[in-house]
Amino acid sequence: MNDRKRVLIVSSSFPPTGGSGVQRVVGFVKYLPAFGWDPYVLTIVPGPYHTSGSPQELPRDFPADRVTRTTFFDIRLAGKKLLLRLKGKGAPSTPGEVARTRATGERSGNLLWKLANSLIFLPDPDIGWLPSAVRAGVPTIRQSGIDAILSSAPPFTSHLIALRLKRLTGRPWLADFRDPWSQSAHSIVSRSKAIRRPIDRFLEKKVMNSADKITSVSDPIVNAFAKLKVKGIHRKLHVVTNGYDPDEFAGMVHHPPGAFTITYTGSFYGEVRSPVPFMAALAELIKDGVLRRDKVRVRIIETFSQGTASLASRFGLSDVLTVRVGISHTEAIQEQVNASVLLLIVGSGADKVGVYTGKLFEYLAARRPILALAPKEGVAAKLIRAANAGVIVNPGNRREIKEAILKYYSEHQRTGSVAYQGKDEVIRKYERPVQVGQLAKVLDSLVSQ
Repeated sequence: MNDRKRVLIVSSSFPPTGGSGVQRVVGFVKYLPAFGWDPYVLTIVPGPYHTSGSPQELPRDFPADRVTRTTFFDIRLAGKKLLLRLKGKGAPSTPGEVARTRATGERSGNLLWKLANSLIFLPDPDIGWLPSAVRAGVPTIRQSGIDAILSSAPPFTSHLIALRLKRLTGRPWLADFRDPWSQSAHSIVSRSKAIRRPIDRFLEKKVMNSADKITSVSDPIVNAFAKLKVKGIHRKLHVVTNGYDPDEFAGMVHHPPGAFTITYTGSFYGEVRSPVPFMAALAELIKDGVLRRDKVRVRIIETFSQGTASLASRFGLSDVLTVRVGISHTEAIQEQVNASVLLLIVGSGADKVGVYTGKLFEYLAARRPILALAPKEGVAAKLIRAANAGVIVNPGNRREIKEAILKYYSEHQRTGSVAYQGKDEVIRKYERPVQVGQLAKVLDSLVSQ
């Protein structure tokens, strides 16, 4: 008798889209079969806004007929086209054009764009995907014999789709939160986004009331969810941290750079997760003659163009800092492995205590020392200390940042490298199959209820 079970994963974060959220979903797809679950995927036909970052590949041997892609109305792209036409400019249509306009569009302070983010993109720009996803999801569930639904977000539209699919088919549902929703700093910091917070809370409560199980990536986030006024929420909540795929690091060899090299991979998020404190500290060390300009290199591997090169010019670091945009995930990992030191920026504030960031686990797998600008009482700092994998500094303390940079630089000057002293027994706990095994246990309990 075949006792294998089937799960439909609902997420717009899926290859060829890149990013840490995609890697979590890909990890589910790759490793769930080892725990008795055959994954099926409901996702989008990606538009320019979903393909402008570093591409991600599907797991090898994953059957293409298990992926259902649906077209959708991209409200963000439609809004961008309208906005640019009103300004008398051409509208972006290719991924490259969208990437180039990101830094000058929704982040430019444009009033119309802020209003759209607050009052139209509800709960997010993927909302135009909901009708086609539900239409395709119901027959997929019935024809494929799906036993459970798993939605992964953000974007939180995936949860609204799963909520509708649960109501139409009666299948049990696990809602996976890679980030908070109404409690996110991004929904609190700006005044325009605070306008929509009651709407986010209303939708969030509907999702949490209807979901049979809820997972998230850290204890502080789950503990914050437990304080929401949702009946029986304590019985629903589980922690499934992020991790790294050991297969992606197999065969990677550290090629020591000639100069002392600090590498950052990923994205920045305005003032919340900004490179400015690091750049300011580095510029001061060079200006004061403590660091030799020709002996220091900074490599920024961005998901999409964010104007980092212009920021470096402002600090007089154009000859020190190099930016690469949209490279493959494999190339980004090799950049991590080759670094003297890896830069992690979590940011400051009470809301950052529960944030690991997805790249932290890759940094651990790269086996290179980490310079972390993160809350010292947060989960990222605790993990780095437990793994003996680096130094944690207060993101707002320039003196601490300068001391940490100088410590690593001085070691490189003395020995020609920076020694790695991490604890493998801690790091291996975060291999992706370990996390997916925890997820499979939650799914097992979901269908046994």
